[in-house]
Amino acid sequence: MKRSRIVAVTLATIGLFGGSLAWGAAAQAATTGITSTSSTSSTGVTLSFPTTPTFPTFPPTTPAPPPINTATNGTTSIVQELVPGGEENDGAFDINEFDYHITALLVQDVLAADPKGPVSVLADGTQRATFFQPDDEEWVQFVHKLTGQSLPLPSAASEKKAYQYLQGLGTTRLQNILSYLIIPGVTLTGSLLGPPTISEKTYTTANGQTILVKSDFGVVTLVDNSPLTANSGIVEAPMNQGNRQIAWSTGILLPSVF
Repeated sequence: MKRSRIVAVTLATIGLFGGSLAWGAAAQAATTGITSTSSTSSTGVTLSFPTTPTFPTFPPTTPAPPPINTATNGTTSIVQELVPGGEENDGAFDINEFDYHITALLVQDVLAADPKGPVSVLADGTQRATFFQPDDEEWVQFVHKLTGQSLPLPSAASEKKAYQYLQGLGTTRLQNILSYLIIPGVTLTGSLLGPPTISEKTYTTANGQTILVKSDFGVVTLVDNSPLTANSGIVEAPMNQGNRQIAWSTGILLPSVF
């Protein structure tokens, strides 16, 4: 009699335990979406076991940013962006050394002296071009290197003095400098400038000399033909995006003679 009671209690316990397993597996499947399979034990209790779960890939894939459309983009030119009130020129020297007042004025001066010269491609938005466009700080530092004269920044007065000195170089020399900053016929998008590999490519500039574009896993360096200037890197996303002409903000790049 005593032995029969023990067996009955044991079977009841197994039944409760098996029921708990079945309920737990069902609850887990309901909350995680895992499919369960069933099997019957020798005691007649139905037990459920989850199948092998499917884990997400690691790292999770993220969509790549859409590239700039270089096949059908618009015809807004760099010169249009550099006129007073344009995207890159608010029309006055100021304490923001990271805009393009000096470049805007130099381009204007060169085009006024030679409207059909090599810089004129920047005025025709139907023509592809890439412009390596120094900001005001880069021009001020360039003048400091040439003259030794200290021009503190940020300062509207320093920007004005740098521009006046550059004007004194004459439009022929300025045209030689500016045309070296232009790659005609090519819209250098981010993917062309910085592919995720180590690569080098030489481009011919509007003044006929070459410039080397080096990419080290997306870190882009431009190598010019002058020992006077250090190699320059791309410092921000291109301006005038969506058009056949874009501008990248860079340091001063120089031809071998200017």
